[in-house]
Amino acid sequence: MRCVKDENQKILVRDEEIFSNSIQNFGELIVQCQDMNRNYMRRISESEVKEALKRKKSRKAVGLDGIPIGVWRYLGEMGVRWLTNLFNKI
Repeated sequence: MRCVKDENQKILVRDEEIFSNSIQNFGELIVQCQDMNRNYMRRISESEVKEALKRKKSRKAVGLDGIPIGVWRYLGEMGVRWLTNLFNKI
């Protein structure tokens, strides 16, 4: 079963209601993001990405990107730089 609650805690089950509620919330999120001062966001460092790659367990199911953790480890410094750049752009 698929359902969501709106801001008034009413349960929405119809696709049209869920979609309409999601669009409204997404619009509010965009406005909030535009109001943010991006100068104060801390950047992710390469050392943080390296540590995260070390901690990630091998031989697990791949995520949505379809790339196994072993590939990122094999890429070494180049992979760490690429991922760090990606995360900071996001």
